[in-house]
Amino acid sequence: MRPSVLSAVNVGLWSLLFCESCSLLARVNDRHVAGYPTHGQLIYYMGVPLVVALTNIATFIISFRPRPSAAILAVNLLCLFSIAPFLLSYSGGV
Repeated sequence: MRPSVLSAVNVGLWSLLFCESCSLLARVNDRHVAGYPTHGQLIYYMGVPLVVALTNIATFIISFRPRPSAAILAVNLLCLFSIAPFLLSYSGGV
């Protein structure tokens, strides 16, 4: 699989997670629950997917070089395989 295809899949998945997190945190904020969302929740639910999506956008742009490097493939695979542990914590283990 070309790194550009893998990067595009990662960008789509992590961007979807970021958008869903924004929606969920906005709903919690609208309920005016005392103490929620916390700073740690904002970083975990919005910051992590945003940073990973931006990293994947960068690898997507770089992957159109004539000979994409193995490091790009390694970063893409790491991001793809890290979605499962992220979702396990994201959903509270359910």
